[in-house]
Formats: sequence, structure tokens, C-alpha cells
Amino acid sequence: MRIGIDARELTGQPTGVGRVLAGLLEVWPEDDEIILYAQKPVPSQFLAGGHRRNIVAGSHMPGAIWEQTVLPSRLRRDDVEALFSPAYGMPAAAPCGVVVGMHDCACAATPWEFGWRERKRRQWAARNAAKHAKYLLTGSHFSAHEIRRWYGVRRERIVVAKYGIGKDFGVADVDNVARVRERYALDSSSVLFVGTPLVRRNLAALSRAIDEIRSILPDVGLYGVGPETKRVGSVNNLRWLGYVPEEDLAAVYNAATVVAYP
Repeated sequence: MRIGIDARELTGQPTGVGRVLAGLLEVWPEDDEIILYAQKPVPSQFLAGGHRRNIVAGSHMPGAIWEQTVLPSRLRRDDVEALFSPAYGMPAAAPCGVVVGMHDCACAATPWEFGWRERKRRQWAARNAAKHAKYLLTGSHFSAHEIRRWYGVRRERIVVAKYGIGKDFGVADVDNVARVRERYALDSSSVLFVGTPLVRRNLAALSRAIDEIRSILPDVGLYGVGPETKRVGSVNNLRWLGYVPEEDLAAVYNAATVVAYP
């Protein structure tokens, strides 16, 4: 089967959705022909194994326009039988069946977290996917419930596949942990948050909890890893490490006393 994948989340500095897609590609059956569509070249490791190729087009075009013009045009030209779009949106005029990754309904449930333009774009994309995708893929039964609640999608069109842990995220080598602890100046006792610091992720509550803990354990540090945003500076006691490269990330997790998702 010839399957197209919107692979833009694998380029640049991959975050949550990019990791989900990377994990799927690691276990994807090798007898499928995979075409990875993106606006920049994808890392070479995602082209290994099986019949895979990367098509780069429209590199200077806004992503939302690329998704609705360049991508469906290439799908037709390449005679693709199915498309996987891992990040909420899909071409409105897709020439084949589409499976869309819809990991939450934030643009409907917490719209104030997005600027006006980005909110409207995300809301349109989510409604379009909810209406036209053959299946919606999500990582939890809670998110499946939210998709049904906000978009009225029938239960049989929602596939729940729980997120796993990447093979590189076991117990890290002791020397590697010591190296990253020194590189990032991490305290011996620390709480770690990984992700984009959005309001709904409740970092203010985590900061208040750290304040209480420090009355007993004054040396506990609070660290964050992920994309920089203006919100980082508004959270007390939080030292933001920014984007941590792949070769350090597992060791940073291991260096933490607690990983918190408040």
C-alpha cells in the first residue's frame, strides 16, 4: 500500500507530535510504501528500512497554505492510497482516505491560549478533520471523549492508541546523567516538567507546590524543557532549559528526582 505522511513535525526541533510520529515509523510494517511529505528534508533515520522516500516541496510557503495546496496536489501526482496527518489538520480536498492525529481539543476547550489568528486556524482545521477524516487517532480515552463532546464524532471513527515510551528512555548510563547534570547545572534534588508551558498545563500550581516543598527541602529545583514562550517568565521558581537535544533528553529525565505533569 502506498501511504503518504505529513512529516513536517519530524523537521526542525521535534516535540510531542513529532515524537508520536517517530515512534509510529519505528514500528511501521516494512511492506508499505511510505512517502514522507515535508517542507524541509526529514532526518535520514526515518528513511531507513522498507520502501521510504522523502518529498520536499513548498519550502517557503506558510504551512497552512502548503497543507491545503501543495500536499493534496502531490498526493494526486504520486497516486497515494491513504494519508496520515499527525497534527490535527488535513487537506480539505484530499484525494484519498485520511487518518488524522487529534491529541486534544485545546482550541475548543481553552481557546484563550491562542492568538486570534492561530485560534481561528486551529479551530477550522479541527472541524475540517472531524468532518472529513476517515479516522481520528488519539492517545487517551479522555481525549476521545473530548472529540465526541466538542465535534460530535461517532465513536467508531475514533481510534485510541495509548502513547508509549521510546526505546531510548530507559535507565540512562550513570556517567551520561552526571554529564548532563553538570552541563545544565541541575540540582541533585529536582522536579522536571517537559512540554510547551501553556496555561492549561498548570505550571503555576506546580510552582506553588515547590514553594511548599522548599519549606522542608530548601534545595529542590524546578526545571522545564521545551519550546521557549513568554509564559516561562511568569512562573516563579522555574528555570527553563529550552529545547534539549535528543542525545541529552533521556539523561535529563534520569537526572530528575520527579517528573511532573500537573
